[in-house]
Amino acid sequence: MAVKQALSTLLNDGEAEFLLAISDSDKAVGYIQQRYRYSLWLSGKEATLEDIFVSPEVRRRGLGTLLVSSAIAREIGVKAIKLDTNESNLAATELYEKLGFSTGSSRLPKSRQLSLHKILETGA
Repeated sequence: MAVKQALSTLLNDGEAEFLLAISDSDKAVGYIQQRYRYSLWLSGKEATLEDIFVSPEVRRRGLGTLLVSSAIAREIGVKAIKLDTNESNLAATELYEKLGFSTGSSRLPKSRQLSLHKILETGA
């Protein structure tokens, strides 16, 4: 039930957008959820790919590449697009690097960008 409520909130808040992949048999097999915000550092909009999922039965067939490429192609007028993944998720890291994502810093040469998180409350 918590996922259903969270999805409802995202669909109604106006800041989230979903790209959904449907198989030939009309089954949802993957999606991307992205959000937008204005960035002071970029002096423009920035997109964040927050959730990327491909069903296990269709992985390694190019659907992840298609979804992320489609998300990038939609970003007209957006100055940057970002995402984060666990460094042990080698398949995802390989995909993102192939599509031009980097851990390198654009502002501080020879350093890496880090995405840090702190959980403030746990879900029920």
